[in-house]
Amino acid sequence: MMSIPSSPPSSSVSASEPGLSRNLQFLQRPSRVTALLGTDAVLECSASGYPTPNIQWRRGEEIIQSWNKKYSLLAGSNLIIRTVTDDDSGSYSCTASNKNQNITAQAELSVLGEETQVLSGLKLTAGTVLEQWAISKLCCAGSHIYQHGS
Repeated sequence: MMSIPSSPPSSSVSASEPGLSRNLQFLQRPSRVTALLGTDAVLECSASGYPTPNIQWRRGEEIIQSWNKKYSLLAGSNLIIRTVTDDDSGSYSCTASNKNQNITAQAELSVLGEETQVLSGLKLTAGTVLEQWAISKLCCAGSHIYQHGS
């Protein structure tokens, strides 16, 4: 004779199950990005939570319209700035929001001149994008870049 359990196995409810509210949190915070003049720059930002958050970018107080020729969204949350100029340098913010909360993080875009630049033996050419760790404390002198301090 076969034994049949009298009750189904129990399962615990976790906060990651759909339908349960979860606080918003950044999976990828925007950071300082440096791009060469005339190239495209990508500012990364992604968030999770429930209800699923919407991502909105701003430059200063101005909302960036993602259907604009200058700006577009990649994967629904990363901001692409096309053919950057000196005017594109500055602060940007990424806001993740749902009906329960909003969270915001800042990004900084720096645009380098057109000439090929050399940084600690690393040759940078058009199309190269540097992350914050690679360009901290940089100063420009003419067409050469050197690192200040440690």
